[in-house]
Amino acid sequence: MTVVKVGKRRQVVLPLKVCQKIGIDEGQYLEVTVKNRTIIMKPKASIKKNSTTAKTDLVSIWRERAKKMKSSKLSKEGERMVAEALKDIETGHFKAFDNVEDLIRDLKA
Repeated sequence: MTVVKVGKRRQVVLPLKVCQKIGIDEGQYLEVTVKNRTIIMKPKASIKKNSTTAKTDLVSIWRERAKKMKSSKLSKEGERMVAEALKDIETGHFKAFDNVEDLIRDLKA
C-alpha cells in the first residue's frame, strides 16, 4: 500500500512506481469515481498528435472493445471492419484533432 498526501488545492501526487506500473504519463487524464467512500482512478486514453504512447493506448482500448463486440456476434463484415480499424490505428493511419471544429472542418474538406 502506498500513502500520499493531499496538497493545498486537493492535489495528489502519484508515486512514479505506481504511474509506471499502469502506464500513466504526465498530462494524461484520469477518470475519477467514488464508490462507498473509495476513490477509483482509471487512466483515460488521450489522442495526442504524433504520440506513440497514445497510439498504443488507443489500440488497447479498441482491442478490448473488439473482444466484447465479438462476444456479441459481429457479422463477418463487422469483424473485417474492426480488424481494419485496429490495423489503421497500429500503423498510425488516423488523424488527431485539437477540437471538434477542426474535425468537422476536415470532414467537410
